[in-house]
Amino acid sequence: MLQTEKTPKQSSAVIRKALAEKAAAEVKAKVSRIQQLESDLEAAKQRATDAETARKEAEEARKKAAESAKKADEALKKAQTDLGNLQGVSEESTNLKTKVQKLEKEAAQAQINFAATLEAEQNRLVAENDVDNDA
Repeated sequence: MLQTEKTPKQSSAVIRKALAEKAAAEVKAKVSRIQQLESDLEAAKQRATDAETARKEAEEARKKAAESAKKADEALKKAQTDLGNLQGVSEESTNLKTKVQKLEKEAAQAQINFAATLEAEQNRLVAENDVDNDA
Protein backbone atom coordinates (compact mmCIF):
# COMPACT_ATOMS: atom_id res chain seq x y z
CA MET A 1 0.00 0.00 0.00
CA LEU A 2 2.79 2.32 0.56
CA GLN A 3 3.62 2.03 -3.05
CA THR A 4 0.10 2.90 -4.07
CA GLU A 5 0.13 5.93 -1.85
CA LYS A 6 3.47 7.09 -3.21
CA THR A 7 2.30 7.02 -6.80
CA PRO A 8 -0.47 9.58 -6.35
CA LYS A 9 1.83 11.76 -4.26
CA GLN A 10 4.49 11.44 -6.90
CA SER A 11 1.99 12.29 -9.56
CA SER A 12 0.92 15.29 -7.62
CA ALA A 13 4.54 16.40 -7.22
CA VAL A 14 5.21 15.82 -10.88
CA ILE A 15 2.09 17.78 -11.79
CA ARG A 16 3.06 20.63 -9.46
CA LYS A 17 6.55 20.63 -10.92
CA ALA A 18 5.16 20.66 -14.47
CA LEU A 19 2.76 23.46 -13.55
CA ALA A 20 5.59 25.39 -11.87
CA GLU A 21 7.80 24.92 -14.91
CA LYS A 22 4.96 26.00 -17.18
CA ALA A 23 4.29 29.07 -15.00
CA ALA A 24 8.02 29.86 -14.95
CA ALA A 25 8.15 29.56 -18.74
CA GLU A 26 5.15 31.87 -19.07
CA VAL A 27 6.72 34.39 -16.68
CA LYS A 28 9.99 34.12 -18.59
CA ALA A 29 8.13 34.68 -21.86
CA LYS A 30 6.30 37.69 -20.41
CA VAL A 31 9.57 39.11 -19.05
CA SER A 32 11.14 38.60 -22.47
CA ARG A 33 8.15 40.33 -24.12
CA ILE A 34 8.37 43.23 -21.63
CA GLN A 35 12.08 43.57 -22.32
CA GLN A 36 11.38 43.56 -26.08
CA LEU A 37 8.68 46.22 -25.61
CA GLU A 38 11.03 48.32 -23.50
CA SER A 39 13.70 47.97 -26.18
CA ASP A 40 11.17 48.94 -28.86
CA LEU A 41 10.11 51.92 -26.73
CA GLU A 42 13.73 53.07 -26.40
CA ALA A 43 14.22 52.70 -30.15
CA ALA A 44 11.02 54.69 -30.77
CA LYS A 45 12.20 57.40 -28.36
CA GLN A 46 15.53 57.53 -30.21
CA ARG A 47 13.76 57.80 -33.57
CA ALA A 48 11.57 60.57 -32.16
CA THR A 49 14.67 62.40 -30.89
CA ASP A 50 16.39 61.92 -34.25
CA ALA A 51 13.28 63.19 -36.05
CA GLU A 52 13.13 66.26 -33.81
CA THR A 53 16.81 66.95 -34.43
CA ALA A 54 16.27 66.57 -38.17
CA ARG A 55 13.25 68.90 -37.98
CA LYS A 56 15.28 71.54 -36.15
CA GLU A 57 18.11 71.22 -38.68
CA ALA A 58 15.63 71.52 -41.54
CA GLU A 59 14.09 74.61 -39.94
CA GLU A 60 17.54 76.16 -39.53
CA ALA A 61 18.37 75.34 -43.15
CA ARG A 62 15.05 76.88 -44.23
CA LYS A 63 15.85 80.07 -42.30
CA LYS A 64 19.31 80.26 -43.87
CA ALA A 65 17.85 79.67 -47.32
CA ALA A 66 15.26 82.42 -46.74
CA GLU A 67 18.01 84.78 -45.57
CA SER A 68 20.13 83.93 -48.61
CA ALA A 69 17.15 84.48 -50.89
CA LYS A 70 16.51 87.86 -49.27
CA LYS A 71 20.16 88.88 -49.75
CA ALA A 72 20.06 87.67 -53.35
CA ASP A 73 16.88 89.68 -53.95
CA GLU A 74 18.51 92.79 -52.48
CA ALA A 75 21.59 92.26 -54.64
CA LEU A 76 19.37 91.82 -57.71
CA LYS A 77 17.50 95.06 -56.95
CA LYS A 78 20.80 96.90 -56.50
CA ALA A 79 22.13 95.44 -59.76
CA GLN A 80 18.94 96.47 -61.57
CA THR A 81 19.28 99.99 -60.17
CA ASP A 82 22.93 100.11 -61.22
CA LEU A 83 21.98 98.85 -64.68
CA GLY A 84 19.34 101.55 -64.99
CA ASN A 85 21.90 104.15 -63.96
CA LEU A 86 24.44 102.79 -66.44
CA GLN A 87 21.87 102.84 -69.23
CA GLY A 88 21.13 106.49 -68.40
CA VAL A 89 24.84 107.27 -68.35
CA SER A 90 25.33 105.44 -71.63
CA GLU A 91 22.54 107.44 -73.27
CA GLU A 92 23.96 110.66 -71.87
CA SER A 93 27.43 109.67 -73.08
CA THR A 94 26.06 109.05 -76.58
CA ASN A 95 24.39 112.46 -76.54
CA LEU A 96 27.60 114.12 -75.36
CA LYS A 97 29.61 112.39 -78.08
CA THR A 98 27.16 113.69 -80.67
CA LYS A 99 27.47 117.21 -79.25
CA VAL A 100 31.28 116.99 -79.17
CA GLN A 101 31.35 115.87 -82.82
CA LYS A 102 29.03 118.75 -83.74
CA LEU A 103 31.21 121.23 -81.83
CA GLU A 104 34.36 119.85 -83.44
CA LYS A 105 32.82 120.33 -86.88
CA GLU A 106 31.70 123.84 -85.95
CA ALA A 107 35.19 124.63 -84.57
CA ALA A 108 36.82 123.31 -87.74
CA GLN A 109 34.45 125.38 -89.87
CA ALA A 110 35.04 128.43 -87.66
CA GLN A 111 38.79 127.95 -88.04
CA ILE A 112 38.40 127.74 -91.82
CA ASN A 113 36.18 130.83 -91.79
CA PHE A 114 38.62 132.67 -89.53
CA ALA A 115 41.55 131.75 -91.79
CA ALA A 116 39.61 132.99 -94.83
CA THR A 117 38.61 136.17 -93.02
CA LEU A 118 42.18 136.71 -91.84
CA GLU A 119 43.55 136.16 -95.34
CA ALA A 120 40.98 138.59 -96.78
CA GLU A 121 41.86 141.16 -94.12
CA GLN A 122 45.57 140.72 -94.77
CA ASN A 123 44.99 141.10 -98.52
CA ARG A 124 42.95 144.26 -97.88
CA LEU A 125 45.64 145.68 -95.60
CA VAL A 126 48.36 144.86 -98.12
CA ALA A 127 46.34 146.50 -100.86
CA GLU A 128 45.68 149.53 -98.68
CA ASN A 129 49.35 149.73 -97.83
CA ASP A 130 50.24 149.53 -101.52
CA VAL A 131 47.80 152.34 -102.25
CA ASP A 132 49.30 154.45 -99.48
CA ASN A 133 52.81 153.74 -100.75
CA ASP A 134 51.84 154.72 -104.31
CA ALA A 135 50.27 157.95 -103.24
